[in-house]
Amino acid sequence: MDKTDLQHPHDAIVSNLSGLSCRIYIRKPLAPSRLDGDSTVQTLVEDFIDNLQQLSSNLPSHNILSWPLVVTGYAARNPAR
Repeated sequence: MDKTDLQHPHDAIVSNLSGLSCRIYIRKPLAPSRLDGDSTVQTLVEDFIDNLQQLSSNLPSHNILSWPLVVTGYAARNPAR
């Protein structure tokens, strides 16, 4: 983490969430039939959720997370997620 990350930790988390959702998204075209059983994708989903829980619920940056939330929700195989 650099100095900017420490000054604006929510920005670093939002950036990480976007990156995780991109990694999830690109796995589907690479192996669409394996998405359901792909443990790498499920690990990325868990990482996404862990990062998401670190954000305050009243940040204005939540509108940026619409696309990452849809991608990650689509890939999640645990109904509780």
